[in-house]
Amino acid sequence: MNMHMKPFDHDELLKLDGDVPFVRSVPYGIQHALAMFVANLVLPRDMEVKVAASEK
Repeated sequence: MNMHMKPFDHDELLKLDGDVPFVRSVPYGIQHALAMFVANLVLPRDMEVKVAASEK
């Protein structure tokens, strides 16, 4: 079994209907999910700090 990944055009990632192989898309999906999770933790805390600073 050949474990080498076929090369693909990275410009496909920027297209709405780009053709990205499943094996290549999984890491991008995981990274996106982690980024959304972290954003939901950081942004509300950042807003609390800004509100507290403006109340002084």
